[in-house]
Amino acid sequence: RLIYVARLERTETHCEPSAVHCSGVMFSADGGLNWGGELDDGHLLDPRCKSTVAKMTTSTGQEVLVYTGALSDQMGARVNITCLFSEDGKLWGNPRIVLPALDVAGQSQIGGYSAVQPLPGASGYAGVVLEAQLPPKYDLAIVFAKIDAPVFGVSV
Repeated sequence: RLIYVARLERTETHCEPSAVHCSGVMFSADGGLNWGGELDDGHLLDPRCKSTVAKMTTSTGQEVLVYTGALSDQMGARVNITCLFSEDGKLWGNPRIVLPALDVAGQSQIGGYSAVQPLPGASGYAGVVLEAQLPPKYDLAIVFAKIDAPVFGVSV
C-alpha cells in the first residue's frame, strides 16, 4: 500500500480534525495505479513547506510510518519541525520535536524543508535532514537529527 502526502496550495481546507491548513493524504492499494479519495488530514499541519513520509522499523520490529514537517497552522510559518508517527497513515501522533520554534535562550529558530529516512543498522531510529536558520546570524544551515521511534501497542 502506498501513501501520498501532498502540500496543499489552497487558501481553504476542510481539515479533520479541524485545522487552518493541513496536508492532503491519499492511499493506493495497487502500486500507484489508482488513488483513493483525498483526505485533508488535520494531524499533518501544512504551512506550505515540504515534508516527507517514510516507513521505518521500531526497536521491537514493528513497521510504522514517520512524517517530518513544520508543525504550524500559520501559512508560511516554517517552525516546530517535528516527526509524527502512525501505524496506518490515518492517525498520527507521538511527536518528536526536531527543531523547536525557540532555542533554550528563547531566540527564534526557523526551519525549512525536511526529509526523513530510517537509519540503516539502527533499528528504531530515523535520520532527519532539514534546512534551518539559527541564531545569532540566521544564515542557512543544513541540520541532521537522529530520532527514535515510539513503541506502539505496549501498555506501561
